[in-house]
Amino acid sequence: MRWIRALLKAIALTLVGCIALAVLLYLVVVLVNWNDRKPSPVAERMMQEYQSRPPVADAENGYVYAMGFAAAPEQDPLQMGVLRVAWMKEIGERNARTNRLDADLSADPQGNSYQVSRDPLIEAFRGACKPGGFGCVEAFAGGDEIYDLWIAANSELLSRYSELTTRRAWVELVPIDPAAPFPSYAQIMDGQRLLLLHARRLAMQGDYDAARRVLESDLQFWRLVFESADTLITKMIATVALVRHFEHGNLILRGLDPRAAARVMPAEWRTPINENERSMRRCMVGEWVFTSGLSRSLIPVFRAEAAMGEGSPSRTAVAFLGGPLYQPQDSMNRYADYYSRVGELLDAPLARYEEAGDATRELAASTAKRAWPPGSLYNLLGSWIRSRGISDVSNYGARVADVEGVRRAALAAVTLRAAKVETAGVADALKASEWRNPYTGRPFEWSATDTAIRFQGLAAGERGVHLLYY
Repeated sequence: MRWIRALLKAIALTLVGCIALAVLLYLVVVLVNWNDRKPSPVAERMMQEYQSRPPVADAENGYVYAMGFAAAPEQDPLQMGVLRVAWMKEIGERNARTNRLDADLSADPQGNSYQVSRDPLIEAFRGACKPGGFGCVEAFAGGDEIYDLWIAANSELLSRYSELTTRRAWVELVPIDPAAPFPSYAQIMDGQRLLLLHARRLAMQGDYDAARRVLESDLQFWRLVFESADTLITKMIATVALVRHFEHGNLILRGLDPRAAARVMPAEWRTPINENERSMRRCMVGEWVFTSGLSRSLIPVFRAEAAMGEGSPSRTAVAFLGGPLYQPQDSMNRYADYYSRVGELLDAPLARYEEAGDATRELAASTAKRAWPPGSLYNLLGSWIRSRGISDVSNYGARVADVEGVRRAALAAVTLRAAKVETAGVADALKASEWRNPYTGRPFEWSATDTAIRFQGLAAGERGVHLLYY
């Protein structure tokens, strides 16, 4: 029995020693993490870029109107947008003071006023004309029934969207709370679909100048948003809208004789998508602002959950044990380095954009790999989170860059139709066309099966394949 007591004593002493060693090591790591970093020059520059955007009056800001777009029919979208933006600013200021994320969505002034139409015919039209959809040519050609049905179901949709496209400024309030709302983009996208059907009807009725003005307003607005987007989601929405504008615009012109098509096509179709419009820098600044809000509030939110008994055991442990090992400003500095570098890489010329995408993917992979295991004991929790939170945005950049290819392919279709090239001769005519693939300089492909000019972009999957029907 004596040897058993000796063994138990040895085990107990070993456990106590291990615990003491663990506590000592933890205290050492806490001392290493006693102070956070100061904002880095890159972080300061990015914050300055965000804060120095030129002020825009609410009535002129498309973002404000978009924030109220889904207000109830009897409400003014602009006034609703003003209320919602003020509410979001109040949330942001309170969160910045308390380093907590506590958006109460039930306090949203708009509520759930507008519902996207789920009529089966409208749903079928959306499905046919989505990226990779089947049968858009037929669905769009028979769009009169859809147009009348949509107008009857949502009488204010077309007028609201038309009013939105008159705005010539876009300055967003980047939310720092992931629960904070964005503009009602689903409803806005429905508005664009309806407006394009409206332009088709005007063109079919012979009102070519009115059809052109409708298309001009749509194109100018989305090119503005495309260039001015402060978040990645807005950049992608503008990308989708521009692609739809050119692809559906081509379907409108396809149904007209060349002389009428020339009157309907906006002159801005011939203006290239320039580097400022394609640039990802501004929305990368916005992504950093959003990520910074999460970085600052991570531990306070976990601690608040623990205090209220709402957090999971793992989050509670992170709050009280991991909190001293987490440095929010150091994390923000490192995210600033990453997002800044992504913006620089994706500002490449189109002829080198594929290589830029490869470099961006490699940057995301190497940044995550370097974060964990870390090279030091400093900001251990931040390093672990960063190793899992670095997102590869190269495919988003590819979708943005592809817009120029869609524009050129649409112009190729318009030009060859104006020259009265028969479908049997399109493949050869494309070889001599001035409108070519922006990445390779080679002619666009001809798909005899689809009777369409085919542009294979750099975006992955179906979003990279564009058919401009001839």
